[in-house]
Amino acid sequence: MQRGIGNNDVLLVLCATWSKTEREEYFARILRTQRLGGVIYLTGTGLPSPSLLELAKAGLVVLVDEVLAGMDVPFVTSNNLAGARSIARHVLEAGHRRLGIVGGPPRPSEQRLAGFRESIVAARLDPDAVPQIAGDYSERSGYVAASCSPVPGRTGPP
Repeated sequence: MQRGIGNNDVLLVLCATWSKTEREEYFARILRTQRLGGVIYLTGTGLPSPSLLELAKAGLVVLVDEVLAGMDVPFVTSNNLAGARSIARHVLEAGHRRLGIVGGPPRPSEQRLAGFRESIVAARLDPDAVPQIAGDYSERSGYVAASCSPVPGRTGPP
């Protein structure tokens, strides 16, 4: 038996908020007016909007990768530490040595940076020699980070 939204008459709606609080509130308010089976919510702000809290009270919200204050709802999470460690190990085993890190919001980025650094240390390299650029997971942020010549250990944009 195949499972998935395509086989079950499910409408999937994607709301891109670009980590903007007012957009998160706008979409949550609109979604509250619809007959929903549920909302899978990945925040960019780390703050629940009033409309999202209303959806949560109705039992319609599942959070992704974090728990938000004031929301007692189910959540799924990834192991950012182990994932970053595995990616870094793979890159190092492929022979790459000119590395750089583009970070994002503090909560997941701290764990990812720690995993990345663990693999660099295990490869007997200096983790402080790897350039770091602060980002926000946007396309523009990635473009700026990839376009610069970062200074080792730097944590801000160029």
